[in-house]
Amino acid sequence: QGCVLSPLLFLVYINDIGVAAGDEFHISLFADDGNSFPLSLSNQPASLQLLFDRLTAWGDRWRLRFSGPKSAVVRFVAPHSRDYIDPATLP
Repeated sequence: QGCVLSPLLFLVYINDIGVAAGDEFHISLFADDGNSFPLSLSNQPASLQLLFDRLTAWGDRWRLRFSGPKSAVVRFVAPHSRDYIDPATLP
């Protein structure tokens, strides 16, 4: 079950994750969940890989592991964008 201070101590423990991500990414945390997005829309695949590499290095430093099966990348685009994928065409 843990101590009443456990959630607060965990937040203090992971508080520097935004610094590890760098200035080009926004990090939002809630309890033990988080999300991130690049502040620039240029070169997204490479910038996401950079973010993953930085967060992995941060996790290694603090001996925390990210769960691949519990992680996802979600991409939001406008329906009129050339990058739009019609959800009806997905398996």
